[in-house]
Amino acid sequence: MAFKKDSPLAALGFRSKDVVLTVNARSVSSVAEALAVLKEGTGAVEVKVKRGAKEIALSYTVVNK
Repeated sequence: MAFKKDSPLAALGFRSKDVVLTVNARSVSSVAEALAVLKEGTGAVEVKVKRGAKEIALSYTVVNK
């Protein structure tokens, strides 16, 4: 996934070559699955990504309007 350094995803801590492993502790294998989990509600979200050889947790809050 490529995006600009000043994009909302970059502001949340994502990097271009991150591979999303889980969203709120649920395994996801596609963007559609990740978005479906995010649409389930609001509040705290933890996304675990693989960055190189490391797994990193990114946390933020979702507010649906």
